[in-house]
Order: sequence, then C-alpha cells, then structure tokens
Amino acid sequence: MSPAAQQIARKLEEGIGLAERLLQALADERTALESGNPEPLREAAARKESLFPSLQRLESELRALLPQPGSHTEALQRLDTSGRLAARHAQLRALLERCAHQNRINGGIVELSQRHIRQSLAILRGNLGPTEGTYDPRGRLHTDSTGHLLSKA
Repeated sequence: MSPAAQQIARKLEEGIGLAERLLQALADERTALESGNPEPLREAAARKESLFPSLQRLESELRALLPQPGSHTEALQRLDTSGRLAARHAQLRALLERCAHQNRINGGIVELSQRHIRQSLAILRGNLGPTEGTYDPRGRLHTDSTGHLLSKA
C-alpha cells in the first residue's frame, strides 16, 4: 500500500473509532433522556460535544488527502485495488449515518419533552390556546381559558 493509502487508512480507522464513540454517547444520551435523570444526560451530551471537533478535523484531513474529481469510492479503489480502503470508508459513512439517525431520534425526544412542559405550564397558568384544553370529570374537552389558574385553586 502506498504511503498516501496508508495515511488514509489510519484516518479512516480513527474516524471509525470516533464514530463508534459518538454512537455510544448518543445511545447513552437517549437512555438519559428517557429516564429523565439530568446528570447522565449532561455527561452524555458533554461526551458527544467533545467528539465534534475531532470529527470535523478528521473530515478536513480526509478531504485534503482524497483527490477532488470523482467520487471518494473511486479514488479509494484507485489507491487500493484490494478494496479495503473503500470498505472502511463505507463503514465510516454507515456509522455516521447511524449517528445522524440517532441524533434525530434524540432531538425528537427533546422536542416532545419540551412540548409537554409548555403544555403543562399553559395549564398551570390558564393560558390555553384555541386548540388546547382540559377535560372535565365526564371526559368532555373544555377549550375556553375562562377557567381558574391551577395555582390559585
């Protein structure tokens, strides 16, 4: 393998390791989000955030090492006819796609949690919108905001 191919191989291995660590941090973040425990959530978020600078640096380094014209897969196949570099690059891309997917899931959990908090606060404050409401003991929806503040009840 040429020195350039060896350098790319090292960068791909580093990227795979970083992506695996990011995926674990995202899994830990999801567990913490689901449990509602703030300390593990802070720890997972800090680990996640600490990986971004390294991933960005690695991306820049790989872009500098790979020729610009054509796809990266083609360039990697030209550098390494055995296909190992292209396979490792595909593995890295797949891991990063899984990270992006898990990050979207975590973001959805956060968004849902925030929506529940906003709705709870609106109920407590008596600030119900025209499509929001509360249910009476018979299960009927009441959307008027003429009710009493829960804090004053």
